[in-house]
Amino acid sequence: MKKIFLTFLILFHFITAYCQHPIKQNLGNVASIMLPDTPKNEHTKKGLIYITNSNGMIYISSVSKIGYNLKDFLFTKHVQDSVYAGVIKGSLKMGGALLYKKNINTNGLHGIEFGYVKHYNSIISYRYHQSFYFNNILITNGVWIHDSLQTNHLKIKAFFSTFKLTVHKDDLRQRNFADVAFKSGYFVGFSIIVCLIFVIGFLVIYIIKRIAYK
Repeated sequence: MKKIFLTFLILFHFITAYCQHPIKQNLGNVASIMLPDTPKNEHTKKGLIYITNSNGMIYISSVSKIGYNLKDFLFTKHVQDSVYAGVIKGSLKMGGALLYKKNINTNGLHGIEFGYVKHYNSIISYRYHQSFYFNNILITNGVWIHDSLQTNHLKIKAFFSTFKLTVHKDDLRQRNFADVAFKSGYFVGFSIIVCLIFVIGFLVIYIIKRIAYK
């Protein structure tokens, strides 16, 4: 009976491994990444999370919509750095300890890479993430595993290297400056026009009154 059970486990392992096939996952119509198998999708308030596993490793990609208005732009010195700080802070909630963080540049995008260890329900996992904020979208790709790995581990590097932009370079906006600058420029321009109309109107009325009382 034990031999039959072991044989079944071995066959099941090979069948599941054989059935797994990489899939190119669209990320918010602005980027893509290769996941080792068809992911499970989870909806959040701001976007989607794609989760799958392979050979004891969990692969995650998330897409979140993050918008900033004019007030945020004026009172936040570095919008992008603020976003990344929030990503790390949120990841470390409930038993997380930061192992490292560093700035990265991928596909011409400024991003951040960080690793942390998570203690949850007596289970320890090591998690490695890369995050990119552009076009008002935050994309985070990650690998979770129970054993600590070097950041240059082949599987981690291979996964992160499949992240590609699908948006045209002319449509790429990072740091949110282009959108906010346009909005602020439009606002300032509109305000100036209104002020000019008011001033011109005031001068016309003043001149008419001066002529009328002569």
